[in-house]
Parts: sequence; C-alpha cells; structure tokens
Amino acid sequence: MVAAAVIAFRHHDGANQLGDLHPGAYSDYTGYAPVNDPDHINDPNRWQPLRFSDGHGGTVTPGFIAPHWGRVVPFALTSDSQFRPPEVGNLYPFGGYRVQAEQILHYSGRLTDFQKAIAEYWADGPNSELPPGHWMLFGQFVSQHDGHTLDQDVKLFFALANAVFDAGIVAWDCKRAYDYVRPVTAVHYARAPLSVRQRLVHHPGHDRARGEGESGNRRDCEGRAERVRQEPCGERAYGVARIAPQPVNTYCTGSPVRVRDV
Repeated sequence: MVAAAVIAFRHHDGANQLGDLHPGAYSDYTGYAPVNDPDHINDPNRWQPLRFSDGHGGTVTPGFIAPHWGRVVPFALTSDSQFRPPEVGNLYPFGGYRVQAEQILHYSGRLTDFQKAIAEYWADGPNSELPPGHWMLFGQFVSQHDGHTLDQDVKLFFALANAVFDAGIVAWDCKRAYDYVRPVTAVHYARAPLSVRQRLVHHPGHDRARGEGESGNRRDCEGRAERVRQEPCGERAYGVARIAPQPVNTYCTGSPVRVRDV
C-alpha cells in the first residue's frame, strides 16, 4: 500500500514519467532551446550543444538532457532552488572568464596517468551505470562488506537513493537557471583571437566591452589583488587539436586562485 502510494505520487511529480506533460516519457515540457548551436556562439556565457562522432562515420549532437528536472518535487529539500547560487561569476568579457579557462588547461595538462584513470572512472558516460547508479554500486559494496540484512538494506538504499535524487534536482535547477557555459566552450572561446571570436559570435558586442590586451583584476592565493593582462594567443590556440597548455603566471601552488570580475 505504501509503495503504491509513493509510485502514484511520483507519476505526477514533475518528472513527466508518463509523458502526460509532453509526449514521451521524461521528455522536456519547458520549451528549452539553447541560444548557441554547435557551430556558432551567440552568447559565450551560455550552454552550447556539442557534436560528437557516432563511431560509424557520422556525428550526433546530444541536446540538453532533461531541462525540466529542476522542477521535480524533491524528497527532503524545501524547494528545488534551495541551494541555487545567488549569481554566477566569471562572466565574459571580464578577466575571470579567461583565468578559469586557463586553470582548466593547467590542471588537464598536468594530470598523471593515475589521475586520468580516476577521471575516466567518474566519467559515467553512455552505456555505464551513470552517476546515480554509481552511488548505488557503493551502497552495494557497503551492504556486502558489512553483511547487511534485508531491513538494513531497505534503510540504506532508501536514504542513499533519495539523497542522490535530491542532489540531481539541485544540480539541474542550477544548470537550467543559469544555462552557464561548458568548460570546453569557454576554453575555445577565451583562447581564440579576437578575429576568430568575431566570426563565432553572431551578434557583436561581447568583445567591445573589453579590448584585446586590456587588463583585469584577480586575487592571488593570499588575497592580494593584482593586474592580469589578457593576451591573445593567436590562431594556433583555437581548435580541439591545437589547444595546448601554455605557461601563464596565474597559478599558485596552494589553493586555486580566487577570481574577482571587474
């Protein structure tokens, strides 16, 4: 009886499991459409769909998965936006946008084989158990290791599954609320010279707010403010195959730099 009541409730919790809010089980009913496409960046601060090889000589362009998921009724949260950040920093054209892109290249270019293996393990891509299922695997390990009874497993997986469920709602609420740029898009855009950015962007305006080579503020690991010159990297820096980490004096050996936009 309890299980039937929960299932009946979850049929109408905003996930669109039955396809009654929009045709297709779990399909989006919010009308989301990206402002960028795989070949053009209309807004360098927004999400961009990417084109991938399908492994058979063609390509696929996955859409934004479940844009409506932030509207699903959570289990324990008071609201889906309970942990939504009040704002997003490091927006283009301010200096922090490029600094965070350089940080990504800095970290990526210095990964050890062990760290790369860890990243692959957590990738949870297609044909895997995906992130929620990954945590269930950990739960299974704990259950087997500790010799759980059925009653203990019911409590463990009830708490674990609902925690992961709420975490997904919070994450997707933030993703959809700000529609923020993907790291790969930000790296390509920040590292492209002005001439390339102007070809990528449909409408002008972003690159006039701060000229190429102008300075921006950031704070180092001790909190001291300093000026960081935003230098163009040239045509060789643009494109997946040609992007390579370049030494820049914006990193610390301690905690990551804290960036402040100006």
